Amino acid sequence: MKELCIANESSCTMKTKTTSNSRIFPVKEMILIGFFSCFFMATISGQSVTIAFQGGEDSDNWGYTSNGASAAVVGYATLSGNKKSGTTSLAVGGNNSSGGDCISGCCTGNGPNMAHGFTFDDLDISASNTQTRTLSFWYGNYQPQSCSGPGWDASENLIYTPYHDGVAQASQSIVNGGSNLSVPINSSFFTSTIPPGVNTFHFTLSITTNRNDEHLYLDNVLLTSPDPLPVHLLSFSGDEEEGITKLYWSTASEKNNSGYEIEKSADGITFYKIGFVKGNVNFRKIIQ
Repeated sequence: MKELCIANESSCTMKTKTTSNSRIFPVKEMILIGFFSCFFMATISGQSVTIAFQGGEDSDNWGYTSNGASAAVVGYATLSGNKKSGTTSLAVGGNNSSGGDCISGCCTGNGPNMAHGFTFDDLDISASNTQTRTLSFWYGNYQPQSCSGPGWDASENLIYTPYHDGVAQASQSIVNGGSNLSVPINSSFFTSTIPPGVNTFHFTLSITTNRNDEHLYLDNVLLTSPDPLPVHLLSFSGDEEEGITKLYWSTASEKNNSGYEIEKSADGITFYKIGFVKGNVNFRKIIQ
């Protein structure tokens, strides 16, 4: 049983400090107890982990298929206005059999409707099926729109469809086209969650257009799950004896935990450190 004695302290918190180098999206578990005139709160922090990522670079690990892009559009994907980061984005479009292209200045008018889009590979996410997973990505059309044409018109809607365990879920219109609607990738961000219980996941993203200058760019496609909290806390309690406050806690496991900070507050808002108990950096047995 971990124990710390504090003389005449009216309010304090216990926090873990981790040695992990993970840096994405902290998650927290908070435990609050009270007895006599004392309140004690344990705050345990963890991070999320990447399941898969695709941003157009050779090392990215989430496979996908698309219905292609013209050589010109592949080149446009490397321009700063058409990617979020890295050397390029994913791109489709520019390969209609006919239709206007004011970017190159080759032709005008509308051609036949043609669907453009991506289908991402099905992933086994069963290792995290007790948790809520998160999908996110950046999307847009050709930028800068220095001519009238690259924007998405009415009925040219960007459609997202998730698949849970191979079954299509309700589709979502991320963007509804308008009158040559401009959609900059650097400010267009989408996120969605995959609920617990789902063991495999993939998705499609598609838009139907009728011009060769109406493209779709996609970047930083990321699927994450919450990392298990670094400390599995079994119990946390305290009592007071002759003006001495005692805190007790036990853990079933600790990962990258260097120790526990104890903080005091007179008003429950502003805290300062008054003690530290060394943790068990990595273990998987009950410590009391």
